Amino acid sequence: MNFSGHYYPSNLSDYTLSIQNGKRKIFYLQQTDKGVDGIISDEWGGGKTKIFESPLKEWDTDWNKNSKYIYLNTSPSSNTFSISFKLNSNNGNVKKIHYGLWAGNGKPNHSFTKILYSFRDVTDKNNKLAIFDLKTLKFKKINLGTYIEKCVWSNDDKYIYCAVPTKILSKDDLNNWYQGKIDFNDDIYKINVDNNEMEIIFNSYEYGNNFDIKDLKIDDFDKFLYFIDWNTQTPWIYRINKEDKKEEIEIEKKDTKNKLGGGKKCKAEMILHENLKPGDRDGKYSSWQKAKITEVKILQKHMNRLGFNAGKVDGILGRNTKSAIMKMQKFLGTTPDGYVGPKTRALLNNSCN
Repeated sequence: MNFSGHYYPSNLSDYTLSIQNGKRKIFYLQQTDKGVDGIISDEWGGGKTKIFESPLKEWDTDWNKNSKYIYLNTSPSSNTFSISFKLNSNNGNVKKIHYGLWAGNGKPNHSFTKILYSFRDVTDKNNKLAIFDLKTLKFKKINLGTYIEKCVWSNDDKYIYCAVPTKILSKDDLNNWYQGKIDFNDDIYKINVDNNEMEIIFNSYEYGNNFDIKDLKIDDFDKFLYFIDWNTQTPWIYRINKEDKKEEIEIEKKDTKNKLGGGKKCKAEMILHENLKPGDRDGKYSSWQKAKITEVKILQKHMNRLGFNAGKVDGILGRNTKSAIMKMQKFLGTTPDGYVGPKTRALLNNSCN
């Protein structure tokens, strides 16, 4: 198989892709000695046009399909305020949208009439969402705390989907999350833009995984949500079922290709009731379980009994135990993610002789 492509400059600080009048376009920020230059080109790097320059090097950009405006936001940080602009892709004119949101970042809707912001509220120091109306120049707060990378507008601009951490976000969480020092367990909310009504359409706890959702996207027909799970660095697709007027996650159900153990129900002391993930340990509180973990040793005994070698039975779901789980999952033909959810638990609980 032959591949063809194009190399863009190596000193890019950010870029955003778009489709304009049926043609793929890219806007990228190229670092210079004086700051950055903003350049528009076609997908192969041809037809370059410089339309922006700034002494600031760190920006986040967004360019919606068939929108003449490019959104620019100074890269957010826990300890600084942000400035946002709209850049006319046709003539390079720049207009300030808002100034002074702490740890602020935004995402415009498709018609570029409203901006969804995430920011730290100076009154109570908590992270919040708000919609800024570009016509009335007024904010409407949403009582949810999350980051803009976890949100996406529906194609008709009537709804916003956001992955929201189950914990209350603290001042330094944004920087620590960017640096990979912490992770979250997210639920996905659907928010009505007109009246702020919201509902949880996906609770990750119910599906036995701890999802730290980043780069949430939606397809052109509002049927699928796409995101990266930062815990495992893996891509996921969630189906939004429109037929029964409610959103739900479609989990692919696979028959295992191999039988695990003897196929009989295990004794009571060997039954697993908890969903477990890498990093869990007995006696430690789990935010996604909302309880103390007590069954890692039982899991390790299962792994060793079945020949997958979790090593020492120490009650810590570390590298060896995760590796054993993944080996077992590969043997079964299920997704080798190292997580023990309802399906894996059921297989283990019925694997005795």
